[in-house]
Amino acid sequence: MFYCVHKAAIKEFKKGLSYDLGALDYQIMIAYTESKQGQTQSAYTILNNLPKIVNNYCYISIVYAGLNDKENCLKYLELAAAESLSPDYIKVSPIFTFLHNEPRFIAVLDKLGLKNPRIDL
Repeated sequence: MFYCVHKAAIKEFKKGLSYDLGALDYQIMIAYTESKQGQTQSAYTILNNLPKIVNNYCYISIVYAGLNDKENCLKYLELAAAESLSPDYIKVSPIFTFLHNEPRFIAVLDKLGLKNPRIDL
Protein backbone atom coordinates (compact mmCIF):
# COMPACT_ATOMS: atom_id res chain seq x y z
CA MET A 1 0.00 0.00 0.00
CA PHE A 2 2.72 2.49 0.94
CA TYR A 3 4.42 1.88 -2.40
CA CYS A 4 1.28 3.08 -4.20
CA VAL A 5 0.99 6.12 -1.94
CA HIS A 6 4.66 7.00 -2.44
CA LYS A 7 4.37 6.50 -6.20
CA ALA A 8 1.36 8.84 -6.34
CA ALA A 9 3.14 11.38 -4.15
CA ILE A 10 6.23 11.36 -6.37
CA LYS A 11 4.03 11.91 -9.43
CA GLU A 12 2.42 14.95 -7.81
CA PHE A 13 5.73 16.36 -6.55
CA LYS A 14 7.17 16.03 -10.06
CA LYS A 15 4.10 17.75 -11.47
CA GLY A 16 4.65 20.65 -9.06
CA LEU A 17 8.33 20.75 -9.95
CA SER A 18 7.43 20.99 -13.64
CA TYR A 19 5.83 24.36 -12.92
CA ASP A 20 8.98 25.67 -11.24
CA LEU A 21 12.13 23.70 -11.98
CA GLY A 22 14.01 25.53 -9.23
CA ALA A 23 11.51 24.69 -6.50
CA LEU A 24 13.69 23.18 -3.80
CA ASP A 25 10.70 22.04 -1.72
CA TYR A 26 9.58 19.67 -4.48
CA GLN A 27 13.10 18.42 -5.10
CA ILE A 28 13.52 17.63 -1.41
CA MET A 29 10.19 15.81 -1.17
CA ILE A 30 10.94 13.79 -4.30
CA ALA A 31 14.30 12.77 -2.83
CA TYR A 32 12.68 11.94 0.53
CA THR A 33 9.88 9.87 -1.00
CA GLU A 34 12.09 8.04 -3.48
CA SER A 35 14.49 7.19 -0.65
CA LYS A 36 11.65 5.69 1.35
CA GLN A 37 11.18 3.34 -1.62
CA GLY A 38 14.87 2.46 -1.71
CA GLN A 39 15.71 4.72 -4.66
CA THR A 40 18.43 6.90 -3.12
CA GLN A 41 20.08 8.49 -6.18
CA SER A 42 18.20 11.81 -5.97
CA ALA A 43 18.86 12.04 -2.22
CA TYR A 44 22.60 11.67 -2.65
CA THR A 45 22.58 14.09 -5.58
CA ILE A 46 20.93 16.72 -3.39
CA LEU A 47 23.22 16.03 -0.45
CA ASN A 48 26.28 16.37 -2.68
CA ASN A 49 25.10 19.59 -4.34
CA LEU A 50 23.06 21.52 -1.79
CA PRO A 51 25.24 24.04 0.06
CA LYS A 52 25.53 23.26 3.77
CA ILE A 53 24.28 26.68 4.86
CA VAL A 54 21.81 27.63 7.59
CA ASN A 55 18.88 28.13 5.20
CA ASN A 56 19.27 24.56 3.91
CA TYR A 57 19.63 22.70 7.22
CA CYS A 58 15.94 21.74 7.42
CA TYR A 59 15.95 20.53 3.82
CA ILE A 60 19.06 18.46 4.48
CA SER A 61 17.47 16.91 7.58
CA ILE A 62 14.45 15.85 5.51
CA VAL A 63 16.67 14.16 2.93
CA TYR A 64 18.51 12.30 5.69
CA ALA A 65 15.14 11.31 7.18
CA GLY A 66 14.25 9.74 3.85
CA LEU A 67 17.47 7.77 4.04
CA ASN A 68 16.55 6.77 7.61
CA ASP A 69 19.87 8.27 8.77
CA LYS A 70 19.10 9.31 12.34
CA GLU A 71 22.54 10.70 13.11
CA ASN A 72 22.72 13.15 10.21
CA CYS A 73 19.02 14.00 10.38
CA LEU A 74 19.42 14.97 14.04
CA LYS A 75 22.66 16.82 13.32
CA TYR A 76 20.94 19.14 10.84
CA LEU A 77 17.83 19.55 12.97
CA GLU A 78 20.09 20.60 15.85
CA LEU A 79 21.99 23.03 13.63
CA ALA A 80 18.71 24.54 12.41
CA ALA A 81 17.33 24.76 15.95
CA ALA A 82 20.48 26.57 17.09
CA GLU A 83 19.49 29.28 14.60
CA SER A 84 15.76 29.03 15.47
CA LEU A 85 15.04 28.02 11.87
CA SER A 86 13.44 24.63 12.32
CA PRO A 87 9.88 24.38 11.06
CA ASP A 88 7.14 24.33 13.66
CA TYR A 89 5.69 21.12 12.19
CA ILE A 90 8.61 18.85 13.12
CA LYS A 91 6.79 17.47 16.17
CA VAL A 92 3.78 16.29 14.16
CA SER A 93 5.27 15.56 10.74
CA PRO A 94 5.36 11.89 9.73
CA ILE A 95 8.78 12.63 8.23
CA PHE A 96 10.31 12.76 11.69
CA THR A 97 8.31 10.08 13.57
CA PHE A 98 11.32 7.76 13.54
CA LEU A 99 13.03 10.27 15.86
CA HIS A 100 10.27 10.70 18.45
CA ASN A 101 11.97 8.58 21.12
CA GLU A 102 15.41 10.09 20.56
CA PRO A 103 16.60 12.32 23.43
CA ARG A 104 18.34 14.64 20.94
CA PHE A 105 15.07 15.12 19.04
CA ILE A 106 13.24 15.88 22.27
CA ALA A 107 15.96 18.41 23.09
CA VAL A 108 15.42 20.08 19.69
CA LEU A 109 11.70 20.32 20.40
CA ASP A 110 12.45 21.79 23.81
CA LYS A 111 14.87 24.35 22.36
CA LEU A 112 12.20 25.45 19.88
CA GLY A 113 9.47 25.60 22.54
CA LEU A 114 7.61 22.70 20.90
CA LYS A 115 8.10 20.00 23.51
CA ASN A 116 5.14 21.08 25.62
CA PRO A 117 3.60 24.01 23.75
CA ARG A 118 1.16 26.20 25.61
CA ILE A 119 -1.78 27.71 23.84
CA ASP A 120 -3.44 30.64 25.51
CA LEU A 121 -7.02 31.20 24.48
